[in-house]
Amino acid sequence: MQAAGVGSTLRARRGAHYFKGKVPMLRVASASYATNLDWAISGGPPPGAPGPTLLWSGDADLAARFLGEAMSITSDPREADVIVGPSHPGIYVDSWMDKLVRDVAPIQMRPGRFRPGGALARAAMVEARSW
Repeated sequence: MQAAGVGSTLRARRGAHYFKGKVPMLRVASASYATNLDWAISGGPPPGAPGPTLLWSGDADLAARFLGEAMSITSDPREADVIVGPSHPGIYVDSWMDKLVRDVAPIQMRPGRFRPGGALARAAMVEARSW
């Protein structure tokens, strides 16, 4: 699971865009809707925990342009509050709508919990073992 978490990160993916600043999740979703292409959100931190929200988009460049109207661009992925990255078709398998936000399948969200290491990764491993 840890290898999947590291491999799935958008922090070093070609074509990813990094933004800092706080915006509501619906603003991230709005940038996605505006592309008229597939999109989903994954890997965001659990409520109350630090970490970026990850937006997968069929056109990451276009979604980033829309999101850039509301956020500051950063070149440092470690500063990012939102990361927009190019998607692949598999990311949408079993995705679902939660009100106006499309989330990836819950099983795809889990690898992101292992990236930070420490207590969060240990808690995620306990949860994964319960499956």
